[in-house]
Amino acid sequence: MQRTLSLLVFVGLACGDLGEAADVAGAYTTNLTYGSNECNLDGWNEGNELSAVPLTILQSGNAMEAEVGGGVGIYLDVVVGSRVFEGIVTGTFVDGTLRGERRFNSAGCEFTVNGDLEVRVEGDFLSGEVRLRPSTDGGLGCSPFAGCINRVTLNGAR
Repeated sequence: MQRTLSLLVFVGLACGDLGEAADVAGAYTTNLTYGSNECNLDGWNEGNELSAVPLTILQSGNAMEAEVGGGVGIYLDVVVGSRVFEGIVTGTFVDGTLRGERRFNSAGCEFTVNGDLEVRVEGDFLSGEVRLRPSTDGGLGCSPFAGCINRVTLNGAR
């Protein structure tokens, strides 16, 4: 964890001033609403609402890691291969990426599922979105995944 945060701080400094980061660290309890299942992910139910989903954000300067807990964290472990978003804090905005480690094959298309987290923190409250999207090998069977995104809206408090 410390090595990853140090690397993110170094990259942030190398890219220029990211601005002063708000203190977004903490243990949040979030509510999630699943959007449409554009990517046909197993176990995805459009309109499904989940409450009391743990989200823990660790922060060092502009660098952050956000870990999803509970059943949703387990789902991400199974589908994506990780439950931890890594990224940056710019002002009150948190941007993170979840890199897919699990490989799937569907109709001749090999892919992983990546995630993007974009939230805004105001005081003790956060709101935003998670986008899950396949990253394909470009094979002939990959056209159903072209441009698809599964969205989850979230809000919560620490």
